[in-house]
Amino acid sequence: MSTQIAGTNKISGALKISVIVLAIACVLKLVVGIFNDTIIVYFGIRIFTALSSITTVVLIVAAALFVIALINLLTSDAKKKKEEMIREALDDKGPDLKMKGELDPDRVRENLKETSKGWENDTYVKSAMEAIYRNMDDMDGYQTKLKILLDSNGAEALRDTEDVLNKVEQHICRNVRKLINIMIVLDYRSVNDRELMLTTAKNCTDDNKKLLESTRNFMMAVSQFLNSQGDDSGTIHEVESYKRILTDQIQEGGIYR
Repeated sequence: MSTQIAGTNKISGALKISVIVLAIACVLKLVVGIFNDTIIVYFGIRIFTALSSITTVVLIVAAALFVIALINLLTSDAKKKKEEMIREALDDKGPDLKMKGELDPDRVRENLKETSKGWENDTYVKSAMEAIYRNMDDMDGYQTKLKILLDSNGAEALRDTEDVLNKVEQHICRNVRKLINIMIVLDYRSVNDRELMLTTAKNCTDDNKKLLESTRNFMMAVSQFLNSQGDDSGTIHEVESYKRILTDQIQEGGIYR
């Protein structure tokens, strides 16, 4: 916040300087214009022409600097208002790790990064964190691929499969939330806390991996079902089977049962 204020003050200061320079340039140009006859009589036409050209160039440069400073100030104000709107929108969504309602995966990820500060010098903990981030990235990838698969095939009747993947993502987010809450209590300087942290992170990753593997199988079943359309062998049975598997895994309760 202090950096943003300093930047705004700097831009505002530049605008003030450009206004002063522009005012001086206007005065000089005006003086040359008013006293043109006097200058020509006492100094000659060449001196007048040179002064007129110089003051014109100075005026143009000063005007350009003023316009640039004004644009920078307006842009800075617009950026500041946009950032404020984003912050207000995030505040309206409630806390990052809210107990009720859906969790925002991006906010959970950012919260994990913030909470894990202090642990980054531990190689094993850093590796565990990277594994969790990969879990979340893989989940994002599956959701994107499923949407492309359904859109490409016009499979509107299978749109409920997207809801299944959303539930899987929420389960992964809840696993990560549990890890974050434990991490908040732990002290990275304690050997015992480090062991507990690694164990919890491993449980989180293992549970997420099982879900992701079932998710992959679920998507393969959806793909095979779409490929079989028009054939006598086409059946939704395998899709429903993997849907039940995912539902059962989610209902098991994650890393704390």
